[in-house]
Amino acid sequence: MAVGGTSGVVHPSTGYTVARTMALAPILAAAMVECLGSTRMIRGRPLHHRVWNGLWPLERRCTREFHSFGMETLPKLDLKGTMRFFDAFFDLDPYYWQGFLSSSLSLGELLLLSFSLFRNASNPSRLDIVTQCPVPLARMVGNLALEAI
Repeated sequence: MAVGGTSGVVHPSTGYTVARTMALAPILAAAMVECLGSTRMIRGRPLHHRVWNGLWPLERRCTREFHSFGMETLPKLDLKGTMRFFDAFFDLDPYYWQGFLSSSLSLGELLLLSFSLFRNASNPSRLDIVTQCPVPLARMVGNLALEAI
């Protein structure tokens, strides 16, 4: 089972893994102790499934989709568009941008962040977001729908 940078815990915006990996270590250990310490010695696929679901519950997988959507969209912006985007991003309430960068926002808070970002962005930045987002947005919605099934 992949852990750390090979498991998708790398924050797509910051590239940091240490804090996120350390936060997941107790979850990983608890799932392994539960399986290996049971009288049936759960191993193989059932062990992998339980550990994976402990590390990647539905909300965390959905949050990861949201982050990936943002990182698919940003490279499509030109220099001015990128600067406008980050001006709007850092004009948000620090709770939101700090929470985004630290991966501590819930999926609902990420949605509020995105609505606030769009509402507070300049008109040219909104145009950039609307024209650059359709394909990544459709991909994210499709992936979220698959997760919900």
